[in-house]
Amino acid sequence: MSFLAEALEEFVGDKSERRDQGPQPPSVQWPWVARWDDEARSWIFVNEETGERTWERPVMEEVSEGFGRQENRVERTWDNGVQDVEGLPEDAARWGGEAVGAAEDLPEDAARWTGEAVGAIESVPDRLEGDFDRAEDRVEYDVDRVEDAPEEAAEWMGDEVGKVERFGDGVEESYDQGRDEERYDY
Repeated sequence: MSFLAEALEEFVGDKSERRDQGPQPPSVQWPWVARWDDEARSWIFVNEETGERTWERPVMEEVSEGFGRQENRVERTWDNGVQDVEGLPEDAARWGGEAVGAAEDLPEDAARWTGEAVGAIESVPDRLEGDFDRAEDRVEYDVDRVEDAPEEAAEWMGDEVGKVERFGDGVEESYDQGRDEERYDY
């Protein structure tokens, strides 16, 4: 028998040594406890934190909340009697199995995390070089635009002056054309 099993058996005791206390209580998580109601001949579930009582078995929370909450349950069950700790061997075995599983995954997880961190760090020079290249291209583009600005401004001014000059070419005959359109219904 393993050390853990022996310790649990010593803590809980042999189930055959139980005094007649009614049927074995259903397993519930802290803060819920199962209490036998002799009148109703049924289990009533009591939330020890809120005082809520229900005949329906409360839904079990996920064990993934962490061991701290479960340890809290164990500490509080000392005053609740044998009924509240009889599910402890199964709970302890489940918690132990989860802890072993988590410990077994630790080397793989650590290797994966390390690889991800190394990959992120290795990509920094490439990202910086790309950022630098984009900044350099942008500066060159802006310098070219500033250098080309006088030529572009002169070209635009020339186009606008040409429009003004061409406007005057058609003005001389515009009066006569308007008068004739009105008079002769063109």
